[in-house]
Amino acid sequence: MVALGLSVFASSAAHATLIDYSDFSSTAGLTLFGAANASIPGVLQLTPSAKLVSGVAYTTNAVALGAGGTFSTQFQFRMSNPGGVGAADGFTFFLAADTANPLKTGGTLGYSSSSAFSLAVEFDTYYNTGTLDINGNHVAIDTKGFLSNLAAAAPYGQTACASVSAGCMANGNIWTANIAYDGLTKQLNVSVLDPAMGVTSQVVNNYFIDIASILGTTNVYTGFTGATGGGWQQQDILSWRLTDTITMPTYSLVFVPEPLSLSLFGAGVAGLILSRRRRAVKG
Repeated sequence: MVALGLSVFASSAAHATLIDYSDFSSTAGLTLFGAANASIPGVLQLTPSAKLVSGVAYTTNAVALGAGGTFSTQFQFRMSNPGGVGAADGFTFFLAADTANPLKTGGTLGYSSSSAFSLAVEFDTYYNTGTLDINGNHVAIDTKGFLSNLAAAAPYGQTACASVSAGCMANGNIWTANIAYDGLTKQLNVSVLDPAMGVTSQVVNNYFIDIASILGTTNVYTGFTGATGGGWQQQDILSWRLTDTITMPTYSLVFVPEPLSLSLFGAGVAGLILSRRRRAVKG
């Protein structure tokens, strides 16, 4: 098994980096509510794998977006250890003019009934009947504290979420999400990457929405909400960056072996070197 890491180098595009957590060894600058915690080193956990819990993490101070609300953000997430009736329920990335949130659980994703001046992008892994959910594995846009499921789409066309399936957001892989909004054209784009698939899935494409009007400001609180219900899963954020322009600094994705993989890799390299030395002696 491998963990997905980030190798960073500067972009030629001018930008102001508002938020930069390469991991969550420190959560300075964030306010954590409910089940949200940083008890696992380097990880911002929104919910443990437990029934009927919710968590919220957001910037303690408001940040200033670009013209018309322009921003781009990239974060890595992992949803794992499902239980109960199945992997559930999911989490949101949100922007809000204030931090009102009653921390509801279940299919609310911790966002429903939050600030009326807010917008969220949801990453939902459970199909709640009687709601606007389109299936059990989708990304969608929500506004004004309501799970409106605008522009909903299934990553890689995977509409049901078996925990071991490639393209299922609850498969335990470390996914990368990119969200970019142009405040001048008022177009929102969202893409996700499951390393098991190897290619990016564009789930929201140039969706027209006026974020500055919805929020009533471009000085916002931003962060994540997550919740579980009769089904549950552990929901982790592993890194997070946000800028005030449409273009993120360039990040190249690299696979970093976990400790066991590293030892095996090292043994393999050592064997290869020894083999080559033997060949050189024989030659």
